[in-house]
Amino acid sequence: LIERELQRSCSLSLLQMREIAEDFRQQMVTGLTKTSSNILPMLPSFAEKLPNGEEQGTYFALDLGGTNFRMLRAELLGKNTPPKLAVQQVAIPQEFMRGTVESLFGFIADQLGGFIMETYIKTNGPLTLGFCFSFPMEQTALDAGILLGWTKGFANTNGVGADVVALLQTQLEKRSIQMNVA
Repeated sequence: LIERELQRSCSLSLLQMREIAEDFRQQMVTGLTKTSSNILPMLPSFAEKLPNGEEQGTYFALDLGGTNFRMLRAELLGKNTPPKLAVQQVAIPQEFMRGTVESLFGFIADQLGGFIMETYIKTNGPLTLGFCFSFPMEQTALDAGILLGWTKGFANTNGVGADVVALLQTQLEKRSIQMNVA
């Protein structure tokens, strides 16, 4: 009896579901305005197009989201063919989670340089690196984001207010790693 009553009270009509979906869409649109005090604040993604399965080439990705980071090399073959992947996960030592942001990104650049050497032979010009940075930041362009604060156990002595993409790009360049961070 209780189960049926709960099921009946939670059931929505198609019209109600459409109204909820439209309200949610409106909240997202409103949330993209800087002056919004909306309950659903949003940030733009700057991604202008989605992949279509025809992409070709070799690309790298870096996912920095906590006490570990992941590096990926994806060889895209086009024609909806599954990519060839190489993945490596690296634990971040405490000294880099609490030191300067330059030492943190220097450590990451060193690891990335080694990963490239292990997984990629061709070097026809600069490589492309997609960078996922899972800390509070304001993304200002596809390849730029300002760090708002450290979380997840990080207590670096600097970096807040800096462009994290530029910080990583600088460390890659200092090591002569020809890679464009996006």
